[in-house]
Amino acid sequence: MKHVLNAWYVAAWSTDIVAAKLHSLSIASDPLVLYRKENGDLVAFEDRCVHRHAPLSLGRCEGDHLRCMYHRFLFDSEGRCVEIPGQDKIPETARVRSYPAVDQHGWVWPGNPELADPALIPDVIGLDNPDYILGSGELDYDVEPRLIHDNLCELSHAAFVHASSFPVTEDSAASPVEISPIDRGVRFRRWMRQQPGMENGGQPVDVWFVNEYLVPGILRISSAAYLPGTADSCKNAAPPAELPAMD
Repeated sequence: MKHVLNAWYVAAWSTDIVAAKLHSLSIASDPLVLYRKENGDLVAFEDRCVHRHAPLSLGRCEGDHLRCMYHRFLFDSEGRCVEIPGQDKIPETARVRSYPAVDQHGWVWPGNPELADPALIPDVIGLDNPDYILGSGELDYDVEPRLIHDNLCELSHAAFVHASSFPVTEDSAASPVEISPIDRGVRFRRWMRQQPGMENGGQPVDVWFVNEYLVPGILRISSAAYLPGTADSCKNAAPPAELPAMD
């Protein structure tokens, strides 16, 4: 399939990329290897040596450099080959493709590096935010990625597929959805009336639910509970900013 290349992809949790250890993955069908420099900066290379295409992820870190362990080519953190055993002359073309990488939870840009603006990294809450209890994990799906995107954009299935995980009624699937384009994505907003509350002994609440899908596959979800009748008083529009949500 074709991939959106000029976008920031989630590469890994920052805590998973540790000093002197290589981390391999695939982004937009490209094999990548990530590692940290001695100062903690993130480095992302194509996981393929320029010599015999051996995976660099089978090599080792040497300070800020990465050593291919097939024929021991050594690459600096910019991807340039700086050492070939038994050979003084190093061709200018002996370099590994490097990718822009930002250690703001671990992002990699597989497209045109001149367009890799860190300001385009989605604003998401990370493990370092003390106001949120956030777990981290990883799942591998043996399916075409767009099927996952479709699943995450239409969350009406939650009341049926995840009935034992989320306190939502089957009626929530019939709630009207407001769909609108946003910068580099699309937003889905809806009121779900008379849902079981999580913090008030299960008493019904009206829930304002916002689901944002951002290219190339980032999902941001936010929700807030209000007193029953709030959805009707707001006429299905967004709740006013000054309207306090329930704890």
